Amino acid sequence: MKIIKRLIPADVQRAIVLLVDLDVLSARHVLLLSALITLAVVTEAFGLFMVLPILQFISSGSDLAKLADQSEIWSKIANVSSLTGFPVTLASLSAVAFILICLRQVCYYGFSVYLARLQERATRRIRIRAFSAALNSRGTYLDSLGTGTFVHFILQLCAAAGTAVGSLSRLGLVILSFIAYGTGLLAVAPKVTLIVVSLILFFGYLVKHFRAAAERTSKQLVAAREALSQFLAERYSVWRLIKLSATEENESELFADNARQVGRLIIVLARMNAMIQLLLNPLAAACMFLGLYFSVEYFGFSVAEITIFILVFLRVLPLVYTVLGGRQQLVSVTVNLSRARLFLDQALAETEPDDGRRIFKGVEKAIVLESVSYNYGEETRPALTKVNLRIPARAITAITGPSGSGKSTLVDLLPRILEPQSGRILVDDTDLKEFKLASLRRGITYVPQTPLLFGSTIGENVRYGNADATNEEFIEACEMAFVDEFVSALPDGYETRVGEGGSTLSGGQRQRIALARAFLAGGSILVLDEPTSALDEESEERIKKAIKLYVERHGAVVIIIAHRLSTIENADQSGRAACRERG
Repeated sequence: MKIIKRLIPADVQRAIVLLVDLDVLSARHVLLLSALITLAVVTEAFGLFMVLPILQFISSGSDLAKLADQSEIWSKIANVSSLTGFPVTLASLSAVAFILICLRQVCYYGFSVYLARLQERATRRIRIRAFSAALNSRGTYLDSLGTGTFVHFILQLCAAAGTAVGSLSRLGLVILSFIAYGTGLLAVAPKVTLIVVSLILFFGYLVKHFRAAAERTSKQLVAAREALSQFLAERYSVWRLIKLSATEENESELFADNARQVGRLIIVLARMNAMIQLLLNPLAAACMFLGLYFSVEYFGFSVAEITIFILVFLRVLPLVYTVLGGRQQLVSVTVNLSRARLFLDQALAETEPDDGRRIFKGVEKAIVLESVSYNYGEETRPALTKVNLRIPARAITAITGPSGSGKSTLVDLLPRILEPQSGRILVDDTDLKEFKLASLRRGITYVPQTPLLFGSTIGENVRYGNADATNEEFIEACEMAFVDEFVSALPDGYETRVGEGGSTLSGGQRQRIALARAFLAGGSILVLDEPTSALDEESEERIKKAIKLYVERHGAVVIIIAHRLSTIENADQSGRAACRERG
């Protein structure tokens, strides 16, 4: 086993280990792929080496008896022909060669199609696992990723799984081809073959340091591309700030610097590959001519044997390029695959704890916070310090306070996006940790100050979170939030697409859609962050009445976070949030 490991290059070993650890392919897939590779190589090698007997048959004047006297192989061919009655002619030999070539093409077609399927499967599986792991991780971890990093990992780095499967499969195809052709050449010209192989191995040693340099450059290129993705995602998210600051030119220059860094590394890699080609071509020509010289001057090759030597050599030469290119690609792919594995491991390590066993069925009495504290980091002021608060059922509770006073932190603690660092939160004397996360969150509906909309239709956005709602429930929720008033004027009605983040709608329209979604979800806890900030006075009054109606129908707990007094004047109780004092 140790000998086999020494024969396999380190980068190939790393790629194999990573694919095994990631479990993107089954043993059945590997076996079937290996069988297709073997069939393709064997049929191709036999088809090519059939040129030798055809040329020998032509050179002998189609005299089978003469060939049988000169060669043991031809003697066996003659015996098989005599026993089976199958004639050995130029036409029959050519037909066998043609059949082998056709079989090779069929096998290679099957290999190519099946490999494409496996590459797609490997990429899809790792992407789905990474996406799922990220969504199931802690909120603090998701916040730390950033949009650019998240998109780069899922779309770019996870694609390395499929690329690695393809690179390893093609390397396996090439190596098996080397073995097949080498075996054939050893049978025809063992001494010349050993000389040529020795020269090729020597060349491989010469280019070894180029591969090491290429690996370092590939790692730098991966990091540079990731930085470019982060830059793009961040700048796009603040494009309004860029325009209002009139810094378009400066941002374009920063992007150009990042793009130039990526381009520079791509050129460095290309130069390394070109250098390998520069060394390989002269050496390949030297190998071929030395082989021809020894074949003629010292070993007395016939024209047929020289021809097959040249054909095999010309077929093997592109395979050498393929090996070098495949190894170079594998270096880069392994770097990406390692980072994808690290991302997946980190996301899984940050999986939200879900030890609860109870199903959340609503609030009968009250939500109670007992000495709850939370701090985002040692360098920051605590967001909440020993907060004690009682939020009664079937009532509207308003929480006010300046920015940074802990209002959003308080809201994130209820669905356990964040966990209290000390103290506890109870629902009807039951700790939140005792409820299953999914059931708890299904019972809480949150409407942020900046509505979160998908780039789909108005109807799909309203139904998000309650896709099974009846049409009557859907219409009622839209009427409560007055969505129907502006939708009726749209040509496509509820099938109108809203653009990314609701970009085709006004702020007030987006807020109404978010409120309709909350009403339709029917959560027993409804959290509203400045729910009427984008509405006019008349709409604000109507929405406040709708919220009151929601409380009456669902017996819900409604928590309103607000800065404006008009938003909370109908609340049953209100309190002021503070970092160090009880709200």
